[in-house]
Amino acid sequence: MTAEDHINNIRENYLGSPEKTLNALAGAVDRLLKAFPRRGHFLIEFIQNADDARSSKVRIQNDERGILITNNGNEFNEKDVDAICSVGRPSKKPEEYIGYLGVGFKSVFLVSDSPSIVSGLYLFTFRACCTTAK
Repeated sequence: MTAEDHINNIRENYLGSPEKTLNALAGAVDRLLKAFPRRGHFLIEFIQNADDARSSKVRIQNDERGILITNNGNEFNEKDVDAICSVGRPSKKPEEYIGYLGVGFKSVFLVSDSPSIVSGLYLFTFRACCTTAK
């Protein structure tokens, strides 16, 4: 499966199942607010994720367009993408990684409603969307 097919498959799974989407999001915002009470905490999570990816360098740039965080660690694989597209379903083992709860990256949603990820073959953006019933 290509990276693009993989992302499209995840998107279709969530869009095709409102119940799955609600289940995935149930309690997530509350959990994040309790786990990450300060807005800047997401930076610590990204440094931790870089360490888990065996990175030797992390770069954080802030300008009028937003924040760009890069590292030279391992590229994402399918399991990593599946984990980052869910809440509390990590791909990491507690005995091998600092971050293994499956919520650290999600702290970015406290400061952005459209974070993007570029890693290896993957390039995708999370976008907040709302629909209203009529």
